[in-house]
Amino acid sequence: LGDIAARHGLKNERALALLIKKLAESVKNPVSYQRLRHSIVSTGNKISLPTIIDYVQYATDSWLVLPMENELSSFTTRESQKKYYFIDCGLLNLFLINPETSLLENLVAIQLMRRYGRNQVRFYRNSHEIDFVVPESQLAVQVSYSLLEPGTEEREIKPLQNFGATHPDWQLLIITHEEERLLDNGKSHIEILPAWKWLLKY
Repeated sequence: LGDIAARHGLKNERALALLIKKLAESVKNPVSYQRLRHSIVSTGNKISLPTIIDYVQYATDSWLVLPMENELSSFTTRESQKKYYFIDCGLLNLFLINPETSLLENLVAIQLMRRYGRNQVRFYRNSHEIDFVVPESQLAVQVSYSLLEPGTEEREIKPLQNFGATHPDWQLLIITHEEERLLDNGKSHIEILPAWKWLLKY
């Protein structure tokens, strides 16, 4: 943060720090510039929307965060409501109270961008959400720390099955902390892998 502030001559370092904390807190979800501004203003710090946009760009240019766009959104939404992942899981961990799920998804995001290219990996959100899609490689990925928790199947598996029904040629994958199995409902084939095995396999 000090490097970003010094490079760009920023005087409101507290607002920058709060912005990074909010991005960390929102790491798994799309967040708009307006929402970021509201969060910072609610702490008593005055900041304009253009300044928020500049600060996010500075964090991106410094490789602190990696933005990700929605595959299905319009140009305006795609540019103004992105997910932001951290280039360093250790730094992200400093901001989180219960970090396991967020760190796992952040790890997968970094590896996908490294493997397929930063601009090739997106998330997919309309009536249902897929954590990551790589259209050029026909890959759809969900991340779930565990599939054994109540309600997880409805939240994680069903959207991927629905996606597979309309994208029959795509590889469907769920990355977990330690679970491994295959799911096949006749319409879609989903591979479930623990993160360590996925990292070594691909």
